[in-house]
Amino acid sequence: MTPRRVAVAVLVVLALTAAPALAHPLGNFSISHYAGIEIQADAVQVRYLIDMAEIPTFQAMQDDDLVPQIGHPSVAPWLARTALALGRGLRLEVDGRRLPLTAGATEIVFPPGAGDLPTLRLGVVYRAPLDLEARGALELRYVDENFPERTGWKEIVVRAGPGVTLAHSTAPATDRSHELADYPVDLVNSPPQDVEARATFTREAAVAAVAPAPERPLSLAPDRAASSAGALADLVTRREPGAGLIATALLVAVVLGAFHALEPGHGKTVVAAYLVGSRGTARHALILGLVVTVAHTAGVYLLGRRHLLCVPACRARAALSLAQPRLGADDRRAGPGALHAAPHRCGHKPRPHTRSRASPSPRPYP
Repeated sequence: MTPRRVAVAVLVVLALTAAPALAHPLGNFSISHYAGIEIQADAVQVRYLIDMAEIPTFQAMQDDDLVPQIGHPSVAPWLARTALALGRGLRLEVDGRRLPLTAGATEIVFPPGAGDLPTLRLGVVYRAPLDLEARGALELRYVDENFPERTGWKEIVVRAGPGVTLAHSTAPATDRSHELADYPVDLVNSPPQDVEARATFTREAAVAAVAPAPERPLSLAPDRAASSAGALADLVTRREPGAGLIATALLVAVVLGAFHALEPGHGKTVVAAYLVGSRGTARHALILGLVVTVAHTAGVYLLGRRHLLCVPACRARAALSLAQPRLGADDRRAGPGALHAAPHRCGHKPRPHTRSRASPSPRPYP
């Protein structure tokens, strides 16, 4: 097993077993896009944002030696190269003529994700000049060709600047994710997949007299849904809970345990019948109660241990199967069955996968 594959395995286990309060709402493999297109009198401005989850961020760190720390020497060159590469993947046309996009302001942040693994959010402001002599209705076409194989939130917004009238647009004028800073909960399971937009616009006759709109600065914020946990999650994830929280948790556990013991089950009927039939004393009842408690608690611990050992291994193998096409040729020499050959840590040996010829091959997430 190569070091890259080992690193991916460790990353996947951490991502899949971390607290869901900090997990990326679109999934650990996702890359989300946002394009805010503003048609101005003399140019077209595109505010382009990318939100990478834990797995693609880790791959960028490994492929380009990127250190996810603001101010590190590796960040600025990587951001400049990425801005140029992303610009080449954007196609902006006006009346069938492709306009060159020039990268302007850039920004990058590394919000913490699942298991304190870094995620990556970057923003680039592109600008393409318009022909000042063009008159009448102009048709704009925008296509995003970056990361076509990745799932995620893909949103396009088209607005008109001063001196421009928007006659028709296939994209809305208001965004739904607040520039990827607040994903709507009701749309996370079916996010928009907009990678192309068309718009028809006209400009005032005196284009040169129209003052250009001031450029809004980039201000990248971590996703609120991923960074804002509930009160219970905040208490659980505290590194130093304090004596008050520990005492409250113990008191709640005792009360819940008492109510749970009053419910049917746990052999209370059998124990009560034995005590009545044998005319047992309070001492006998105490001993039987302790035996039932120890047996019940031991069963819970045994089941929990099996879960902790088996489930993360199963999840990691499933995630590695999905990430297999992205691991490189050296990691795939063992064949697709290599990931399922070894038994799990819990001793369970997975059954070989069989697939009917009529069923299509699944599409990997990466």
